[in-house]
Parts: sequence; C-alpha cells; structure tokens
Amino acid sequence: MGIQERSSYLEVVVTGFDGTDAIITFPGKEVVRWPIKRLPDGIRDGSKVRIAVTTDETEEAARKELAKEVLNNLLRG
Repeated sequence: MGIQERSSYLEVVVTGFDGTDAIITFPGKEVVRWPIKRLPDGIRDGSKVRIAVTTDETEEAARKELAKEVLNNLLRG
C-alpha cells in the first residue's frame, strides 16, 4: 500500500541567465530568478523544467513510507 500522491507540477522555461541566477518564466509569464546551482546540470536557455508543488503533509507521508519500506527490506534480509 503506497501513499496517495498529492502533488502537482508546473512546467517552467529557463529564458536566460544573469550572473549566478537563471531567469525562469512561468506559464502565466511571471518571471523569477533562481540560483543556477539549484538547477539540474546541463540547463540551457530554453530548457523546460518541472517544479513539484507539494504540501508538508505529502512530504512527511512520503518520508514515512520510504522509512517503512527500507525497514521492511532490512528485516527481510
């Protein structure tokens, strides 16, 4: 039995770079600066990136499920 996924994704586009920041444009044309070092390697101008949107509850449930699976695997040996 797995956790129910309660997250969604936003697809954004890297539309440029300025120093150590990437310029990211959201679907509604909102623009934000994001540190390049926090993006996957190989990002270029025009790269599409998916940003996960989750709640604290979703993240906590995912961590608990992972811990349970790891423990079960260790006990099965």
